[in-house]
Amino acid sequence: MDTTQKKAPSQARRSCLLAFGALAAASALPARAQDYPTRPIRWIVPYAPGATTDNIARIIAEYLSEAVEQPIIVDNRTGGASTIGIRGLLNAPSDGYTLALADDATLYNNWHLFPELPYSQDSFAYVAMLGRSPLVLFVDPSNGLKTFDEFIQWAKANTGKVNYATPGIATPHHLGMAALDEHFQLDMQSIHYKGSAAAITDTIAGRVQVLLAGSSGFAMQHANEGRIAPLAVSSPERLAWMPTVPSLKEVGFDSFDMTADLGVIMHKDTPTEITQRLGREINAILERPEVRERLQNIGVLSTPLSQADFEAHVRTRSAAAGDLIRRAKIQLGNS
Repeated sequence: MDTTQKKAPSQARRSCLLAFGALAAASALPARAQDYPTRPIRWIVPYAPGATTDNIARIIAEYLSEAVEQPIIVDNRTGGASTIGIRGLLNAPSDGYTLALADDATLYNNWHLFPELPYSQDSFAYVAMLGRSPLVLFVDPSNGLKTFDEFIQWAKANTGKVNYATPGIATPHHLGMAALDEHFQLDMQSIHYKGSAAAITDTIAGRVQVLLAGSSGFAMQHANEGRIAPLAVSSPERLAWMPTVPSLKEVGFDSFDMTADLGVIMHKDTPTEITQRLGREINAILERPEVRERLQNIGVLSTPLSQADFEAHVRTRSAAAGDLIRRAKIQLGNS
């Protein structure tokens, strides 16, 4: 019996079924993304409650929850220079229900400090840039320094005797001071503290002479009282709330970007439709005047970027940070 004619219809039916299944799956994906989210979203913050990173996440989460009509649950997972929280993100299902706040440690520096990290820059989807937190160069006013140029000349006249404070090794504050030290050949000595409060307190007391600190909160409280003196800000332009303080670019230093950045990342396998949706929602939130004002009140400049520009910015700054870390021989455990 000739079975060729009987097999052909069966093969054709199988081909049709496969094609129909593929078409159905493809058409279902946008529908799933359109329905997203259907349950609460977890936002991992790899720092303690009350930190600037935590505050900005909670501000944005408040508005994002309204936009997506689901609760955004902030989950603080501290330790390991943000690596514990980021591992939590990457160990979670890549279904769009876990995102993480990323700062300079995650975005730029950790690749160059932890050579055996179990993830890379390619492990993430870069959802949204949130903002930039300018740093301010403060000095002990008892030295009579009133301008950035006066500080540089004074530091050169005291080569090897000037100490600068940081809130920790390889923080943006540390890298920024290392960049200034290298550029102007000042031979300053780094003193590392556990947090900004202790670093600022010792600068006020004269135990160290200079530091980079945030443009709001504890540092500005003491600056307003004349206990520390601001000489320059790291933002490209002067800050609206510090109009008399020049930018580092104005005073001749722009070879290293020392403004601290904050962004949102997700697992790289998260559906693109979801990451794009969240990116659009977050950028719209960042454009709202009341959000800009709330962020400014904690020293953060709202900085919405496209996802492509955000990722490009990350890769450019990470390369620059790595070069500086190698040149300055910065390692965790030493200066």
